[in-house]
Amino acid sequence: MNLSKLWLIAWSTYRNQVRSTLFLIMTIALPVLAIAAGAIPIILMERSAETRLGWVDQTGQLALPDPQRLELDLLVEAYPTEEAATEALEAGEVDAFLVIPADYFQGASPIYHGERAPNQVVLGALRQTMRLAVAPDAPDWQHERLTQTAVWEYEDLATGTTLHQGIELILWYVAPAAIAVLFAFMLMTTINHMGPVISREKEDRAMEMVLTSLRPVELVGGKILGLTLLTATQAAIWGVAAVIAIGMVWTNEGQTGIPRLPWGSLAWGGVLAFLGYLLYGALGAGLGILAGDREQANQLAGLLAIVGIAPLWMVGLILARPDGTIAIALTLFPLFAPVMALIRMAMTEVPVWQLWAALGLLIVSLVLALLLVARIFRAAALLYGQRLTPSQIWRALRVG
Repeated sequence: MNLSKLWLIAWSTYRNQVRSTLFLIMTIALPVLAIAAGAIPIILMERSAETRLGWVDQTGQLALPDPQRLELDLLVEAYPTEEAATEALEAGEVDAFLVIPADYFQGASPIYHGERAPNQVVLGALRQTMRLAVAPDAPDWQHERLTQTAVWEYEDLATGTTLHQGIELILWYVAPAAIAVLFAFMLMTTINHMGPVISREKEDRAMEMVLTSLRPVELVGGKILGLTLLTATQAAIWGVAAVIAIGMVWTNEGQTGIPRLPWGSLAWGGVLAFLGYLLYGALGAGLGILAGDREQANQLAGLLAIVGIAPLWMVGLILARPDGTIAIALTLFPLFAPVMALIRMAMTEVPVWQLWAALGLLIVSLVLALLLVARIFRAAALLYGQRLTPSQIWRALRVG
């Protein structure tokens, strides 16, 4: 096999497909939504940077705090009665007002009056205002400690890694499963290209090119590699958008540095996903060759995509026993290995030997699939205009 010809076919396929309108829409739309999901909450929280608040103390025991001690620029104006505060609200002198009932110290809750509910930033400022009003003489460090009564940290028993409460904890356990879902989603949205592309080569009489300048394995392998690189490009763009969105949430939590992630699991997941996609691409190409036309190739590719997402339906089988026999068998099965390994890594510590075994079986399956698909393509090219019969397919697979 001539690698330079294989890469030439791969680059040509990649260049043609990356310019398509559908690819551009699918690649850009999801990142925009991911970044917006991270940015919109921050924008909404910062929208009320300055709030005028009315204050009605029916207990007679609270003291308005010094505005300089508040983290938010919250202007608080005291009113003697609820009626006076209501008139100020209607006149636009305040944005809202807070009524502290007379039995507040017996457990009653303050009542917030306003046209809309306060956002999280304003709620935080209100809680700080109440703490300062109850204990105006307490030092700032006590109020700060009351603000963060318990900042939890968690230790992963398998690795000994200490995780902070919040987005870091979520990412540690969710990231592998999220990549598994992304892999299955990309199979559904992109594997449909594989069969029609190979079917187009067959319909456009690529036989002449194969017989004169290329071996079938070079053409088929180049097409599969090109479309796989196309999907990898899409995944990379989505990954950058996800990093930006997560970074917004991370910094909004007041965190610095880089959140801890299970890099080992993610690395294994990336390798298995790449090889798994190549395997599905080879099978999709084979179905495209066997299909009578591009429409049938699309239909068969859809069935293959269903097989790709099948492990997501089997989560219930391994949820109770992620280290059981069924879970291990599904992990070693080449078509299920990428998704199943990632899902298990989100639940438990998967032994390294199982990951190496899954990787080896994937590689062997991929090589066999490429060789068999190349033989079928050669047979289809020689029988241009005719549908391959089962006996011809078997002869092509056996003889080459």
